[in-house]
Amino acid sequence: RQWQQGSPISLFEGSEGFFRDFIWIGDIVRIVLHFMEHPVNGIFNAGTGAPHSFQHIADAFLQECPGAQLQYIPFPPHLEGKYQGYTAANISNLRAAGFEHPFTSLEAGIGSYVKWLKENA
Repeated sequence: RQWQQGSPISLFEGSEGFFRDFIWIGDIVRIVLHFMEHPVNGIFNAGTGAPHSFQHIADAFLQECPGAQLQYIPFPPHLEGKYQGYTAANISNLRAAGFEHPFTSLEAGIGSYVKWLKENA
């Protein structure tokens, strides 16, 4: 909510190199509903299988919030060498269990979230 308070959005320096498998909450709900309707035992990663950088997240957010500013802050020294720079879900078990729904794009998910934030400030 930094942008709603008129403050720059803080992002660690080097965030273009840190990747996560971000997933929109609506897709998580679809996964849960799928397994409620099609019970099966197993371990399933809930992700998209397509990681994006934190910089990509910030860029998409800035597209949704004209006038928002971005500031880069130093990466915390105590996390250097300990921070996991890349994660991506292996969704093969999820797909094998019959979950075929396409995932919401990062940009669409951020757009939905920003809309919600604006409506619920």
